[in-house]
Amino acid sequence: MGILEDKTHREKLASLSRWHSTRSTTDMISFDDYIAKMKPVQDQIYYFSGEDRSVLEKSPLVVGLVRRGYEVILCDDPIDEYVFNTLREYEKKNIVNVGKGDFKMPDDDEFERKKLKFLTIKYEPLVEYAKKLLFEKVNNVIVSNRLTDEPCVVVADSYGHSSFMDKIQKAQMFASATDNPVSDFKKIMEINPHHKVNQIIL
Repeated sequence: MGILEDKTHREKLASLSRWHSTRSTTDMISFDDYIAKMKPVQDQIYYFSGEDRSVLEKSPLVVGLVRRGYEVILCDDPIDEYVFNTLREYEKKNIVNVGKGDFKMPDDDEFERKKLKFLTIKYEPLVEYAKKLLFEKVNNVIVSNRLTDEPCVVVADSYGHSSFMDKIQKAQMFASATDNPVSDFKKIMEINPHHKVNQIIL
């Protein structure tokens, strides 16, 4: 609550906060601990929010990052995402929700960039077909380089709430019997080009 309400001491309070993460199954870590273990190509702090930490760890949005050596802070308290949306950065490093459609996987090397560019071109027919089919449901369809075992995933667009925040907002809307247009934002579908279902369709 201090981070949310005390703008003057927000940075200091953030340094005292502790979080669960994909690398720490028992002990909670600080932002400084997280930064000390960041990969050289990483310049942002990643987090993901939801109701159950054990479920968050298995999310396709998290698993792909973990397999490539990135740590993700896991937020299972409703207030956590409000805190991160208020804090926005720590030690000049942006705090980024991996559940948003504007998240971009860090470039590990030139090969990964070329591979994604090639797959984006190759899967353009499938992407365009999906856009036409789902135009009432999603804002955009893109080829993803962060999925592992799943054929696709739907995430919030850059201006919308994450699925967890959307759920909280809808619960508040129901409780107060008021409209909440923010929860009506469309989503972004990410397609896994390595999944055999998409390869068969193509």
